[in-house]
Amino acid sequence: MIVLESGSLEIPRTETDEDVRFAQFAGAMFEMDDMVVDEAVMEMSMEEAPMDDKADSGEQLAEVERVRQFFPETWIWMPDILTDDDGRATLDLNAPDSITKWRLHAVSSGPEGIGISESGLTVFQDFFIDPDLPYAVIRGEEFPVQVQVYNYLDKPQNVKLTLSGAEWFELVGDDVVEVSVDANSVTHVSFTIRPTKVGVQTVELTGQTTEKADAIRKTIIVEAEGVTREIVDNGILKNGTVELDATLPDAIVPDSEKVILSFTPSIVAQTISGVDDLLGMPYGCGEQNMMLFSTDVEVLRYLKATGQQNPEVQAKALTFITTGYQRELTFMHSDGSFSAFGESDGEGSLWLTSFVLSQFSGARDLTTIDENVVREAADWIGSHQKEDGSWEAVGFVIHQDMMGGVSGTYALTAYVTLALDEYGYAAPAVMENARSYLEAELDEQDDPYALAIGTLALQKLESDRADESMEKLIELAKEDENGVYWGYDDVMPEPYEYGGYGFHPISSKNVETTAYATLALIETNDPKASSSLKWIAAQRNSNGGFSSTQDTVMAFRALMTAAAVAGRDVDATVTVSGDGVEIKGLRITSENYDVVNIIEVPEGVEVLEMELSGTGELNYQLVRRFNVILPETIEHEQIELDVEYDSTDVEVDDVVKVDVRLKYNGMPGIRGVVESSGMMIVDIAVPTGFTPVGSSLEALKEDGTITRYEIAGRKVILYIDEMMPSEIMEFSLQMRAMFPVKAMVQESSAYSYYDPEVKAEVKGMNVTVV
Repeated sequence: MIVLESGSLEIPRTETDEDVRFAQFAGAMFEMDDMVVDEAVMEMSMEEAPMDDKADSGEQLAEVERVRQFFPETWIWMPDILTDDDGRATLDLNAPDSITKWRLHAVSSGPEGIGISESGLTVFQDFFIDPDLPYAVIRGEEFPVQVQVYNYLDKPQNVKLTLSGAEWFELVGDDVVEVSVDANSVTHVSFTIRPTKVGVQTVELTGQTTEKADAIRKTIIVEAEGVTREIVDNGILKNGTVELDATLPDAIVPDSEKVILSFTPSIVAQTISGVDDLLGMPYGCGEQNMMLFSTDVEVLRYLKATGQQNPEVQAKALTFITTGYQRELTFMHSDGSFSAFGESDGEGSLWLTSFVLSQFSGARDLTTIDENVVREAADWIGSHQKEDGSWEAVGFVIHQDMMGGVSGTYALTAYVTLALDEYGYAAPAVMENARSYLEAELDEQDDPYALAIGTLALQKLESDRADESMEKLIELAKEDENGVYWGYDDVMPEPYEYGGYGFHPISSKNVETTAYATLALIETNDPKASSSLKWIAAQRNSNGGFSSTQDTVMAFRALMTAAAVAGRDVDATVTVSGDGVEIKGLRITSENYDVVNIIEVPEGVEVLEMELSGTGELNYQLVRRFNVILPETIEHEQIELDVEYDSTDVEVDDVVKVDVRLKYNGMPGIRGVVESSGMMIVDIAVPTGFTPVGSSLEALKEDGTITRYEIAGRKVILYIDEMMPSEIMEFSLQMRAMFPVKAMVQESSAYSYYDPEVKAEVKGMNVTVV
């Protein structure tokens, strides 16, 4: 491999290392610039490494010296380099295996100021192969491993290509192919395979001529058929033993199962570790975008309050905060308000503007927030206050069943008041009028959500009626095996059934309501907060989040607020056994308090036993994850979905039309059927070997059918503003066949973003491209 220097980089030619000298800077990053080697680079390489003119087809093939397998997108990220007195730093580095041009961006700071420098580094070899693999495929699909063969030598080459690793796939055809490549040319060949084993698998390819040889190893994810389901059990273990059921349902897809046990004494560690994807849902609109911003603000505040230094977590959190802040500004209207899709919406949303104001205001001590942005948002909110001190909905409102009617006005007013209180500079008259309204209407409130959020607002305003409001709230408390909670039992989701295993999905309304109530309890140091915190922790999903955005944001804040002041006194030994055989033993102390310990339970274990001896308590979570095959026909009450591909046997470059029919029948709410679905998300599966036709998606956006779309892996995510009961939507999009494949189309689904337990799914089908 030849490494070509560029700019001021000094690179000695060695076979193993590139000693790169960086001048006058203290922080550097190499990023991949271009995967295609241009003509100038090709000419430079051939000048520096001329080839022998001899060519004898009878000679023995060249041997592979090493297998290329290191292909990072970012090579180096070192923000803390220290230079010597002359402003120089030296790093010994191994160049990655990518045939590419790397860009160096360097920033320095010192007594004389700040310096910025850029340079480049080209990694090249005159003969190489480059396989083009999909990121993931489904077991049983038949697809080509396409290989580009590059010959930058000055004469043609006869190349022998060999595909290795057949233990995880069936080969359709030969595993050895010979091809002739002209001088300074590229050609391609393909091997057709059919994966038979699930998991992260390795593809290894070798290309040999009489003069040169190259070998490359890359990975591909082979997924099981069907749709993924999870059964999550959360709990708390004190000194003693607990038995957990690790068995799985009968009717699951073979080899799709995984049982994972995690535990930690911290009530927030799991959520912190999964903060970059707490929901496993898209974040495409103005409210969803604030999800990552809000939770990462709480992470940084928690680390700061507990005096912890975690550079990796802090760097990730700051990145999300900065990105989230800048992106949120794109959803801002010229009058200072915010809405789900910015200026494309007819008007700003009072609810969303209040949410943004609250979160931006709370982050001012952690990152730079433009004061003009929060001031204009607060002024816009204040201008919509009614004479009696209340606020009524303007624009989009989440939870229409909880923020509709009399109690809904009370809840929305409390929500807006909390945001203005967080801001801290609202007009005194606005805050006084809000306080007067919340006090005057308190006697009429019997709704858990309105009382929970109203009590917290009255506490923040130091109202004389705050204690009275707390008493009314406590009277509405409920209790189950996990602790104390507040909410609505009549809108609990129906349990899922998997071969006799039934469990209730998370109720986002109950989690959010309990989070507000818990924050109110924490505000007055009420010991009942401990029980409600345990209830909240018991509702977490496998990522550490909950069901939707608002319940996750508020539950996260409640947990973080409590954890920041909680004691870290723990000194205990944990022993985990499966069917009587010890799997792992571990000592838990204050030193590893915020560490999440994860155990992948061995296959076949039916009963897990956790034993804790010592002081302190442990939060644990058992996740049983598996795939199931959906039935041909699925009946759904709230949403109906039908997805049809107009052809299942096509040729490469053909366009397939996908017809979608969506019907919303209404969903159960606190006061009957909820009229609006709120934002609806439709996930349409993209078969392996296909790509969505962008013009068909743009057409749906332009005619108002959808408000936004995203292409994420093997699915197209469509955003629909809302649907009303009995409303039917019918539309089509297109997908183009890119290469020959026998594909299994995954399941498509539709769900209400803010009530994701309201969902419809439709089974996929098989598609063949020749």
